[in-house]
Amino acid sequence: DSVRRNLPDGFPVRFVCFTDDPSGVDDGIECRALPPGLIGWWNKLWLFSEDAGLERALYLDLDTVLVGEIDSLIAYKGSFAILRDFYRHDGLQSSVMAWNGSHSYIWEKWLEAGKPILPGGDQEWIERVVTEYDLWQDIHPRAFVSYKLHCQGRKVPPKGARVVVFHGIPRPHEAFEEWMYAIWKEGGGTLDGADVTWNVETSEVVNNIRFACQ
Repeated sequence: DSVRRNLPDGFPVRFVCFTDDPSGVDDGIECRALPPGLIGWWNKLWLFSEDAGLERALYLDLDTVLVGEIDSLIAYKGSFAILRDFYRHDGLQSSVMAWNGSHSYIWEKWLEAGKPILPGGDQEWIERVVTEYDLWQDIHPRAFVSYKLHCQGRKVPPKGARVVVFHGIPRPHEAFEEWMYAIWKEGGGTLDGADVTWNVETSEVVNNIRFACQ
């Protein structure tokens, strides 16, 4: 529902949810079973397997809150995009990923290594084996923000934000800001477009307005 709210009407998109409990999922969402024997975030690595069949995808953690347009994220044409970790500048964060083409080596190398359980989870493994990637924050500056670092206690997310990433505690349903109550629900809203979707500096917007008026 949140994805649809932040896409143009009629934008073609296919929803696939990998879950161990497909009951109650809305019509129009394709549910697929998770592989046996994996727990928690290690299921993410399986998304790159040949069996998962995802050679073009935008992946979102379920606790990712969308507050602006995301059609430009779905339009990503590169090989692999992932977040820069909000705490470790040289680390990766797997809450939002996109890829084109096969990246089955991520899964296969994990199997070959004996399914190591690393303290940093799936994203630590991705850091080890993926050598070429795009960082979302470089592709779309200001669009990706951390709830804990950038949004907690604010009346609205920072200007330009489109994706609010929750990592750890609190989860979205534990946040108390009014804008969260308005957005994080079925049939909710989104933030005012003029405040969040400018892709140039404010000074350039002002100059464009002056030019148009002249």
